[in-house]
Amino acid sequence: MANDPHLFLTLPGTFYEAHMVSDELKVYGYTIPGIPLILSGHNYKVTWGITNGEWDLTDRYKLKVKDDLYFYDGQWIPFKKKEYEINVRGFGKKKITQQSTVHGKVFTDIGGDYYAQKWYAADKSYSVKSLYLLMKTHNWKSFKKALSDYDYPPQNFVYSDIDNNIGVVCAGKLPNRVLNFKGGILDGTKELNHVKANNTSRSTYNPENLFLFSANQQPIQNEEYFGAHWHKNDYRINRIHSLLKNNNDWDINKIGEMQLDKVDLSFFEFEKLLNKYDLPIQFKDIFVQLDDWDGNMISQSNSALVYEVIRKSMKIESIKFARTYLKVNKAPSFKYFLKYLNQREFNIPNSISKQRLFENILRNTDSILKYDFGKDWMNCRYAMNTNFSIPDISFLPEFKTKVEGLGGNKNTINMNTNFHPAFRLILEIKENSINGYSIMAGGQSGKLNSPNYKNQLELWRLGKYNRI
Repeated sequence: MANDPHLFLTLPGTFYEAHMVSDELKVYGYTIPGIPLILSGHNYKVTWGITNGEWDLTDRYKLKVKDDLYFYDGQWIPFKKKEYEINVRGFGKKKITQQSTVHGKVFTDIGGDYYAQKWYAADKSYSVKSLYLLMKTHNWKSFKKALSDYDYPPQNFVYSDIDNNIGVVCAGKLPNRVLNFKGGILDGTKELNHVKANNTSRSTYNPENLFLFSANQQPIQNEEYFGAHWHKNDYRINRIHSLLKNNNDWDINKIGEMQLDKVDLSFFEFEKLLNKYDLPIQFKDIFVQLDDWDGNMISQSNSALVYEVIRKSMKIESIKFARTYLKVNKAPSFKYFLKYLNQREFNIPNSISKQRLFENILRNTDSILKYDFGKDWMNCRYAMNTNFSIPDISFLPEFKTKVEGLGGNKNTINMNTNFHPAFRLILEIKENSINGYSIMAGGQSGKLNSPNYKNQLELWRLGKYNRI
């Protein structure tokens, strides 16, 4: 069982490692400050890991308003009001009045229209109780029962036990939306959406293919609305699935290698374009760098640098294409823009030719490479594009910690964007024993002057693990 949740990193980190022992509990894993719960880890029989479900938990309602009243369910109702006083330096106390409706807090847009926003996770939650019971579970039945009261934030919980069983539960409460709901502004004069009862049938246990994983993808394929997941690129998900599907011989080292994998599958879709379009001779240096490349976004690769600039160029061109020819502000995802370019027989009426579109992408790429890395860009490495800094939780610039040479991008298992694995955990489950290996992006201490403030960071950067 492996877990590596991706978050915005700070020092000290969101998680820290803990071993909790009491008369009723013996658990080990990762928790967050102030919460006496293991969120990812194991007891003596069961292991579990988490990743965010990315469900849509916000509804926005347009209101019909007159004076201090809003129209709802056939009648005019006064806004609820709550006053706050905020001390503002140089101005004294400033009073703020927050209005709310049955649909949530009220705000207005530039045009003066009134809206209310409902965030379901603001409702009363039983998640702490549920996670406490989760730590005491000893089999799949008790695991599912513990999560039956879990509501927010929605998480996909992966399960395994010492009896060789595996499962996943997609736990959380969904708003009771209509079938085929697609989002958008709702009518605030009509009855409020209520929350569905928890549905622990959103689970899988001992599947025929002998593996399970979650990378935030939609938990089940049906008409139930979880969120706009169809807008996402799924290269990372498909990479995980292909590795698991094509290998039946896993051990600790191979799982660790998979957590560090940096192959971007989107390259192989882009590579098809090179055989479909005329390749202008002035961009031959770009083609040379991509010839026979394996899509591996390692830090020392020039090909990886070139391809990341191509992805950037495609994003620029897709935004222009969406605004000019589709007449929308939202650009298509990288996946669907690539799909459009790969279908030579189909063209948006009255739009730019696909050959021109392809050439514009190459022209953008050539310009960015020369502007950012100079005429000698063919000797530059992807590391120049992937270095980043982890801020101290105070966000004072003097306390940033630089991290170099990671590689990877948003499509790779070892993701490198604004989000990175807060920790990596591997649990080896055998009959009557569970062995653990982990590393965190930082250290166990929150004190800036402690030797343990960031003592695990270099091991994390190198992809190494501690025995736990």
